[in-house]
Amino acid sequence: MTAIATTDDYYTILEVAPTATPEAITKSYRRLALLRHPDKNRSSDATKAFQLLNSSYEILIDESKRREYDRIYPRTAWTRPTTRQRTPRNPGQTRFPSRPKTQPPATPQTPPNPPPEPGPSPFTSEPKEPPSDVEDLSALTAISMRKRERASKFAKSQKECEDVILEINKHIRQLQNAIRELDARRKAEEAEKLEEARNVNSWSTWFSTPFGKKPAETEEETEEEKQQKMRERMERLNTRTVKEKSLQKKELELREKKSVLASIRERFDAANRKDDDLKREVVRRVSQQQKMEHQERKAAEAREKVERRVSQQLKMEQEERKAAEDREKAEHARTKQERERKEEARAEEEAGEKSNNEQTRKDESKKQQEDFQKTSSKPKPPHDRAGRGSALMMVAGSRLKGAWLAGIALIPTAICFNVPIARWMHAQLASRRYGRGDNGH
Repeated sequence: MTAIATTDDYYTILEVAPTATPEAITKSYRRLALLRHPDKNRSSDATKAFQLLNSSYEILIDESKRREYDRIYPRTAWTRPTTRQRTPRNPGQTRFPSRPKTQPPATPQTPPNPPPEPGPSPFTSEPKEPPSDVEDLSALTAISMRKRERASKFAKSQKECEDVILEINKHIRQLQNAIRELDARRKAEEAEKLEEARNVNSWSTWFSTPFGKKPAETEEETEEEKQQKMRERMERLNTRTVKEKSLQKKELELREKKSVLASIRERFDAANRKDDDLKREVVRRVSQQQKMEHQERKAAEAREKVERRVSQQLKMEQEERKAAEDREKAEHARTKQERERKEEARAEEEAGEKSNNEQTRKDESKKQQEDFQKTSSKPKPPHDRAGRGSALMMVAGSRLKGAWLAGIALIPTAICFNVPIARWMHAQLASRRYGRGDNGH
């Protein structure tokens, strides 16, 4: 395992407590990454601060690296006990393992962090992968940082090449000017010689010279002057040759520098195109993910809407079913009350008919008894059997007539209680006949 540098307080950089959960660390990293991104923060140390933020997140999000960092870095020895004293601990929260007493004392660098957020300890929970949006943000940040560093290096290399090219162009211009001056002096000397040769053969020169002397004798040059002029011509020729070679060398060097600059620019453009392709891929992935999330959200909303509609429909059906049951119960109660009322009315009617029939029978029986008493109270001769027989026939007929009337009156009662009419009437007639016959005798 590589050693972890302990010169920076990663908890303070991420603005979280030493007892913060991976979710809290990720949340704080997202917020700080958006605030400290070099594209939004134009300060000189923005890139360094953002790199330090990424390093802090990479150390604290990994369980093993965080445990090693907490073991090496002494700041947690005095921060965590203070935090536990200042804030009440959640009963469900797991305490951090205690630090050894032999650990060297910590040097306070920053004030204690805010109270820890409740939740499981990172030493007792499995490490979680950072969300995809954090990975995409890190990728975009890395691309931007690479492009910025590449642009800085390219600008430096381009400036160096351009400075060299400017210096070479300056030397080339100086050499070209020197060569032009040498050519001008050579042409001037040639023109002067040609002018002198032309003047020697002219009449004006002949007449202007003393008589008896040639023009060449008047301006006769010494041998030293001729050698001096020859040496100057040779020096100019050599100088021109040297300068021409230097010019060719500088032109070759200029072409090489321009080729190097073009190669650097081509590599820079190729790397930028590659990063742009990666950035477009990340943006496309983020856009596709956002589109999928939007579709999932719409699908969830549609499902929720369908479920809500189904629940409303079920609720309406339940209410309708309950209302139908209530109506059915009310109808059943009303029917029961109506039936009970009819039965009570029928019972009252039967009781009235029964009392009327009994009163009728009593009246008839009383009348028959009175008739019989009247008949029996009259004196008849002992030999008058025909009259007695006729009286008995009249009494029997009246009894039978009363029995039939009573039977006809009690027919509704027999129908109500489902008694066979013939059997019931026979029983009634028999009971009346025998009962009243016994009473008559």
